[in-house]
Amino acid sequence: MRPRVFRHEDLPRLRQVLSGWIAEAGRCGYDHAGELPHRVYDNLRDRRPAAELVRLWEDAGGLAGIAILLRFGCAFDVFAAPRLRGGPAELDMLEWAAGATARRAAGRAGPGRGA
Repeated sequence: MRPRVFRHEDLPRLRQVLSGWIAEAGRCGYDHAGELPHRVYDNLRDRRPAAELVRLWEDAGGLAGIAILLRFGCAFDVFAAPRLRGGPAELDMLEWAAGATARRAAGRAGPGRGA
């Protein structure tokens, strides 16, 4: 898996892919695809640039995961592709997001593992 930062032009693709994940696996563990712009641009407003707080993972199958850090100043979301849920790749995303959120909430914003 290759991690990378979010770019504004990613948003339409992310919404489309997330919609496909929901169609494939059901809604449990995912949010409505229409919520993504709100989470990225409204929830993170006045914190840091979206590229700092939204991480994407890609693999040979395409988009593998999305993480949104510092929601409400101390929480995060991770949405993993259905093919990765419950496995080591999803766990890696969750561990990265938890650590990166904790560091940023504490004011120690280093890139961390997988940045």
